[in-house]
Amino acid sequence: MRRSVPVAELLDGRPFTVARAAGLGVSRRRLLSSPLWRPVCRGIHVAADQAETPELRLAAAALVLPPGAVVAGTTSLWLQGIDVRPSVTEPIHVLVAPGRRPPARGGLIVARTATLDPDDITTINDIPTTTLLRTAFDLARGDLTEAVVALDALRRGEHVVCDELLEYARSRPRSRGLRQLDRVVSLSDPGAESPQESRLRMLLVIDAGLPRPITQYELRDASGYLIARFDVAYPERVLGVDFHGRWHDKPRQRLKDTRRDNRVQRAQWTHLHYWGDDLAARRHVIVREVAGHLGVETTFRYSSAG
Repeated sequence: MRRSVPVAELLDGRPFTVARAAGLGVSRRRLLSSPLWRPVCRGIHVAADQAETPELRLAAAALVLPPGAVVAGTTSLWLQGIDVRPSVTEPIHVLVAPGRRPPARGGLIVARTATLDPDDITTINDIPTTTLLRTAFDLARGDLTEAVVALDALRRGEHVVCDELLEYARSRPRSRGLRQLDRVVSLSDPGAESPQESRLRMLLVIDAGLPRPITQYELRDASGYLIARFDVAYPERVLGVDFHGRWHDKPRQRLKDTRRDNRVQRAQWTHLHYWGDDLAARRHVIVREVAGHLGVETTFRYSSAG
C-alpha cells in the first residue's frame, strides 16, 4: 500500500516534534503505536530505521532548545570539527540564560546557566553554539584533565591561543572557576596529537604526580636518522611512551610498529605501549610501570578500580 504524503514526510530520517506530526495528520497515539517511528526523547520522534548517532541527537536537541539556549562544551567543539568527547554517547551540552528553565529531555541535554555576550555565539548548520574561545573558557573551568584535553586540541589547530584565553578571562573577573584557568594553560601542550594522548599525559602528571614528559619526542641516531617518534618521552631516562589507537590493529600498521620497536630496542631505549582499555581500566598499571622506569615516587592512589 502506498504511503500517504504526510507519513512520507515523517520518514525522511530527520527528527520531528509531536506538534509537527499532528500538523500533518499523524496523532500522538499513532506515533506511539506504529512501528514506523521511535522516540528520540520526550516529544521528539524519528523514523524507526534511523541509527542512534550523535548527529541525530544534536538535530533532536535543536528542536527543543529553549529561547536563548546555545549548544556548548564538548558538543560545541564537536559541532565545529574538534572532537574531544570522552564518549560518542555523551549527552548534548547546552547553556541557557539565567532565569530560563532548563529543558528536561531525559539523557539528551545537559543544561547549565550562563550569561553570554553576542560575540560569544556563532551559528553552525543553523544551530546556535558558543564560539571556540568561549567554549575554551567554559571547559577550562571544569574537570581539570578534560580542560587540558580540550585546550591541547584547540592550541594544536591554532584555534585558540593562551594569551587570548587569559585576556578573555580577565574581562570576566566574576566568573566561577577562574583559579584553575592558569593551571590549565600551564599544563596544556599543542604537541598532543589526540585527546587520548592528552589523557595519558594528564594521568602521569596530574593523577600520578610524575615529571612532565616531552611530547612528540624524536629519537635519532648519531647520523640524524629518525628511529622513532614517541607520543611522550623522558629522554633522561631513555623512556618513550605511546598511546595506540584502533588503527594500530591494522596489519600494515602493526608491521610498521614492529619494525620501529626493533629500532628502539637496538637504540637501548624502553618503549611502553598503551591502549584505550588501559586508560579506561588499567590506569594503575600505566602509572606503576612509568614510575618504575623513572625510579620516582608517585602520588597515585592505587585501588582495585585503578
